[in-house]
Amino acid sequence: MPHNRYPPLQADSSDVFLLTGDGNEVEYDAFVRLFNSLSQDGVVVSTKYPALTLSEDISGGDLTIVDCTRADGVSVASDGQAVATASCGNLTRLGMRISDAIERHAETEKAVLGFHSLSQLLAFHSPDIVGQFLQVVVGQLRNHKLGGIFMAPRQANDAPEFAIVRTHFDYVVGLHRAETGLMKAKVEGKADTGGEWRSIES
Repeated sequence: MPHNRYPPLQADSSDVFLLTGDGNEVEYDAFVRLFNSLSQDGVVVSTKYPALTLSEDISGGDLTIVDCTRADGVSVASDGQAVATASCGNLTRLGMRISDAIERHAETEKAVLGFHSLSQLLAFHSPDIVGQFLQVVVGQLRNHKLGGIFMAPRQANDAPEFAIVRTHFDYVVGLHRAETGLMKAKVEGKADTGGEWRSIES
């Protein structure tokens, strides 16, 4: 993975982020780096990469992975990490898996939930349904004072019906590849971030 810098941000481990971009490798790297900067413990929901990839890239601690790339309903162990499986097509079952994982880490200091990525959910469900699902998940995080990092495609974030989803996040981080080839980020949220594009790689 490329070694890019994340924009300076005074964030708490209980803050909830929405990262938006085109889903390339640099954006995945930004997701992993933000997770690792906030916590070494928590939950990772992966709809794109298998559990083994996540467990290799995220430095942990006590990590629970909800793997949506495999058949639903089988709990397995991978490299000492707790792994549960779910399907993007069944939000009820996926929500149960996430709720169980959140409860498991409810007493863990500075635990974070990372969700990569919402693009696969949007392939099965409308933005309105996905928005309702996120409202429940983010509400659970708030109740347990856990942080969250959610990755979403830029097209979904720009859609009018996705606007209500943005209100549940403390920060919205846009990721953009400039014409010069450099990856830039724009941070908007509760702190005075300025909403300016900044380079996150040299």
